Amino acid sequence: MPTADNYVRQGVTTIFEGPDGSSPIPCRPFLDRVAATRITPNFAMFIGQGSVREARSSARWTAKRRRRRSRRCGGLVHQGMEDGAFGLSSGLFYVPGTFTPTAEVVELAKIAGRMGGIYTSHMRDEASHVVDSVRETIEIGEKGDCRRRSPITRLSGSELGKKRRRRCG
Repeated sequence: MPTADNYVRQGVTTIFEGPDGSSPIPCRPFLDRVAATRITPNFAMFIGQGSVREARSSARWTAKRRRRRSRRCGGLVHQGMEDGAFGLSSGLFYVPGTFTPTAEVVELAKIAGRMGGIYTSHMRDEASHVVDSVRETIEIGEKGDCRRRSPITRLSGSELGKKRRRRCG
């Protein structure tokens, strides 16, 4: 259904686009199409760190090019926030997020934070390094000076289950 009435009938009142680091870029044309459709539920969009990185990646990864790309990525996040994005999302579990240094995400989160946005992440690891992933999400939010959330938080892997059973049993 183009107006998404089916979501409201199921109790969904708000839809978020781009929660895992992937989003349309630029944001404005997409948000204009959503507004013109006049969907029934509330709608919010995150600007995706992975989409930003892909839009501004360069073939050679020299330090000079990395700094220049970082400035261009920051410009896209700033524009996305001005266009109406709710905040920055990352999918550090997915490509290209998995190859993104934490410091690069922090710099983008600072831009979203200064503009009142939040940071949301599909964490880098949900198995043997889940604690490190939670710490990384907290670090990005703290250093980026923005609120944060991690909607995808689950433990996976047989070793984690064995450890949990030993502690609980």
